Amino acid sequence: ILNETGAWNTLVWFSVLVLMAEQLNKLGFIPWLSKLIAQGLNGFSWPIVLVLLILFYFYSHYLFASATAHVSAMYAALLGVAVASGAPPLFSALMLGFFGNLLASTTHYSSGPAPLLYAAGYVTQKRWW
Repeated sequence: ILNETGAWNTLVWFSVLVLMAEQLNKLGFIPWLSKLIAQGLNGFSWPIVLVLLILFYFYSHYLFASATAHVSAMYAALLGVAVASGAPPLFSALMLGFFGNLLASTTHYSSGPAPLLYAAGYVTQKRWW
């Protein structure tokens, strides 16, 4: 068991990232950030707001240890900002949902299963890129 360095490395890094995401929510960072984003995007048309929110949602996943933590913390808050800007609710919900799934395929460390598949040798780094 001690020789499984890839598994231990994954466990240690994910535990640190889970703790960080948990503390962001506990300290009120996510609601504060959502309010800040809504204020910053005030006055823009809803298509521009939605595109900017999707880009923020897509790239903010690097701050979270798992897709579940990311969606739990960000999806509803950003959807609320989109709908408040006048964006169609169903369209906004679907776009955030689609990009929530797409972010898992960007790198070999972007989602929970990705590092395990990469470390196990199922997919080489060269093939991934």
